[in-house]
Amino acid sequence: MSKTTIPTGGIGADAITAAKIADDAVSEEHLDATAITGSTELAATPADTDEILISDAGVLKRLDFSHIKSSAGTQLVYADRSGDQSSISHNTWTKVEYNSEQYDPNSLFSTSNDRYVVPSDGRYYFHASANFFGQIKRLYAKFYVNGSGVSDTQYVLNGSFSSGTTYEFSMTIHGLMNLSQDDYVEAYVNLDIHSGTGTANQVGTQFLAFRLD
Repeated sequence: MSKTTIPTGGIGADAITAAKIADDAVSEEHLDATAITGSTELAATPADTDEILISDAGVLKRLDFSHIKSSAGTQLVYADRSGDQSSISHNTWTKVEYNSEQYDPNSLFSTSNDRYVVPSDGRYYFHASANFFGQIKRLYAKFYVNGSGVSDTQYVLNGSFSSGTTYEFSMTIHGLMNLSQDDYVEAYVNLDIHSGTGTANQVGTQFLAFRLD
């Protein structure tokens, strides 16, 4: 059997190459805690492309952080109105215009289009509310996805009110939807009005959305 000759003065720096280390020689016995404690701290949430080393049934693999991070409660927006939305016509599906944002750290809500744009595939929760006043006798509301109404989110409020008197109607709709990246979600209302038009009051007109998983 051939033997390795150690040169006079010992083994020089970087003289031991990977080819000279036996397979499975690096184990917990030879791995010191300073391999972790002596490394630079990542003092922030890992990026999606940061990698973690794991054992997959005994086989070492690298794993992107994006596959294990929790998405619950992320991609959150909260929008409302600045001022009233007037001139809502009778018996016409009209988009509720949420033109102001209170919270949108990832710029997911468009106040110019009054819509939430889905950033990634997943299941999302939506809430929308608004207060309307006018000579209203019935109110319908529902979410629209990509320009089409979602029937199972529809809300109906009936009244038996006489003509000539202004009434206030409030709507609240909720939706739990599986969506794909770049889908967009909007809230629409349809008012049955005795005469004139309806108005969405600034107060109580709110839109909330976040990803569940």
